[in-house]
Amino acid sequence: MGAAGFPSCCWTRRFFPRDKVCGDGLAPQALYWLEILGCVDEVLEQTRSFCVQGDIYLNGKQVLREMFPQNTPYPGFSVLLPRRKLDHILVRNAVFHGALFRPGCRVKGLRWFPDGIVVEAVEDQGPVHFKARLVIGADGANSVITRCIGNRVMRGATAVSLRGYYRGACLNGPPIRVYFDERSFPGYGWVFVDDEGMANVGIGYAFDEKFPVKPNLKSMFHRFTQEDLKESLKFEEAIEKPKGGGLPFTGTRPWWRSGSW
Repeated sequence: MGAAGFPSCCWTRRFFPRDKVCGDGLAPQALYWLEILGCVDEVLEQTRSFCVQGDIYLNGKQVLREMFPQNTPYPGFSVLLPRRKLDHILVRNAVFHGALFRPGCRVKGLRWFPDGIVVEAVEDQGPVHFKARLVIGADGANSVITRCIGNRVMRGATAVSLRGYYRGACLNGPPIRVYFDERSFPGYGWVFVDDEGMANVGIGYAFDEKFPVKPNLKSMFHRFTQEDLKESLKFEEAIEKPKGGGLPFTGTRPWWRSGSW
């Protein structure tokens, strides 16, 4: 939230650092924008991997090995950084540049007035209110803000994923691999390994009316790690049980609203 005469403010019901199911890979384009934001140096200081090429597998066979493009406006490499670290870097960077950060603050609704918008929220201490000329809702596919401007969460494709971390991983070849298999279509699997042998391994699957959800995502993950990766990847230790997450892919209209409707 921010405009002339009002402080910039951001709210989240999560407390940082937080974890989020993610592959942890930052593509060259992401690094480019992190530099624009002014926090790419901290990202590069905390990463334990610089990846210049990757593999794509189809039904268990390597079909492509390519390097990231060089001599472009973007860096010629990607890095791996756990989402819990990346999000915390972004939060600290926003606060450093003047944002007021309110973790544990849950937005409940909006009210329009001739001179601005009031955001109604709740913290542990009770209800709170914020006023601004402009509110930007960056709160995901099930956005409270988008519902407040008249949108409904529509049915559509939904992605689900499972991700696990492994210590002491040994991978022959590039540290980035993406696997496509007809058994898990229209999903895919991934393996990202940093320079210290920490592996981010996961599977993703998109389902809708044409492609119903698989009956057991855990079985898909187990088959991927125990069969597809049996020869190419050796694990020394699983750090934790795989964690899952979901992400709806739904379009919304309108994108914006103004005035005291």
